[in-house]
Amino acid sequence: MTTIAPPTKCPSCGSYRAGRYCAECGERFLSSDDLQLKHFLFEQLPHECLHVDGKLPRTLRLLFSKPGALGVNYVEGRRQRFVGPLRIYLVLFLLHLFMSATLGGVGASLPERVRDFDAFGILSHLMQTRPNVNWQSPIIVSHVREYGRWLSEVATLLIFIVVAIVQKWIFWRQHRRYLEHVALALNVASFFMAVFVIGELLVCAVSPHRFGESDALLQSLLGMSALPIYWFLAIRRFYGLKMLPAAAAAIVVTAAHAIVALGLNTIVYAILIRTA
Repeated sequence: MTTIAPPTKCPSCGSYRAGRYCAECGERFLSSDDLQLKHFLFEQLPHECLHVDGKLPRTLRLLFSKPGALGVNYVEGRRQRFVGPLRIYLVLFLLHLFMSATLGGVGASLPERVRDFDAFGILSHLMQTRPNVNWQSPIIVSHVREYGRWLSEVATLLIFIVVAIVQKWIFWRQHRRYLEHVALALNVASFFMAVFVIGELLVCAVSPHRFGESDALLQSLLGMSALPIYWFLAIRRFYGLKMLPAAAAAIVVTAAHAIVALGLNTIVYAILIRTA
């Protein structure tokens, strides 16, 4: 277990410490409880969900220009100038949810989506157990669209939370706490969500009535191109690795991400089929 030694200087501005908060920039100094799971669940999580301030442009700039830097700043106590990893993800999450609710069309039916996704036939077999369901019914289509939107957004976050367990296993020799790995995973998740939102806006600009119909394609393109590169750069900066170890770790993490995404998306479709 790692411990947080009280800094003699502020990690953000370098001023000498004189209390719990920096007298110059207002940075709050980390304590030994700040990376404990209990503190995260009962104090930090409610705060992150309910407060969004004016640091968003600076945070987004760092998110794109320096992969992994938000996670590094967070675990080292430089939190005053940036939006936290969970908060920035929630901002992007709510933005995408709002866009989906206001701009999203009907899209493909559930049987069509299952046919395109179900490589192993599990979901097709599950649909056969519900022969009396009219999948083209407006009520069913509305249910699948609304319920599926929330399940998909939650599943996207859970993918990165589970991948953080893989990070902890890979980097166990660094003796980092699980929440430190989560901070990096949320950093990458925020990048994924930000690029996803930008991609959807571009699709909407070209064809306004097709918003949301390209979700699966955009996720696949991100998963195969931008995301592995971002994982590599973020891992290298966050864990302080050389190029080859960082590349090897990025391959493992990206593969884990793909496997977890496949499993969670299968669960989402299964829930939609059973609750329709």
